[in-house]
Amino acid sequence: DKSLTLKFNRAEAVTKTYAPQGFFGLLTRDLEKEGHFFEIDGDDAFFREFKVDVETPFDKEAIGLTSIHVGMGYGEKGTENYKTEHFVIDKDGEQKRSWLVKMFPGLTKYHYNVQFHFSPDSDWVGEQMSYEFPDVTTEDRTLNVHPFDNLGFLDVEVTTHQSVDWSIVSDIELNLEYEAASGWVRKDSFLFTEAKKDAQHWKLRLSD
Repeated sequence: DKSLTLKFNRAEAVTKTYAPQGFFGLLTRDLEKEGHFFEIDGDDAFFREFKVDVETPFDKEAIGLTSIHVGMGYGEKGTENYKTEHFVIDKDGEQKRSWLVKMFPGLTKYHYNVQFHFSPDSDWVGEQMSYEFPDVTTEDRTLNVHPFDNLGFLDVEVTTHQSVDWSIVSDIELNLEYEAASGWVRKDSFLFTEAKKDAQHWKLRLSD
C-alpha cells in the first residue's frame, strides 16, 4: 500500500470579485416567471393620484354623537400646491368619504385634524359638547375616524338588590359623583321606589 501525506504551512490572501447581480439570472434560471416576477406600470394611476378614504364604522347614536368634522391637508403649506379638504359626517349621511388629489413625487404623507360634536339631548354628559384634537401626520390611505382613542365612555348601571323588601322600604336614594383631572365635577342622584325599581344608567363622557 502507498500513502501520501500533505502538509500546508503557508497561507496567502486572494482577492475575488463579489458581484451578486451578475449571478441573478443563473440563480433564477429554473424558476417560473409567474408568481415570482411582476410587471409594474410606473405610469399607473396609483403613482399619479393621492387618494384617502375616510371611514367612521361605529354607532354614533349610541354615544350621542351628532357629527364628525375632518379636515385634511396635503403638500407644503403656504404654496399654491397645498391641497385641503373638509368633511362633515353624521349618522344620516354617507359614512365613508374619499379625497382624491394629484400626487406629488415622493410625498406620501398628509395631515388631518378631527372635531367631535355631541348632542345636548343625549343621556351622555361630559365636560364639553365639542372636542377638537391636534393635527396628526400619517401615510395611512384609509383613515378610520372614531372618538374612542381620545374620549372615554363610562356607563354605570345602577340597580337595587332583589332582596329589598319594599313593604318596609319606601325609597332608596343613591348619590354618585365624578371629578375629572381638569376639576370638572358631575353629581347625580338616583331614586328607587317599588314602582320605580328598574335599572338606571349613569353615562359619562370623559376626556381625562
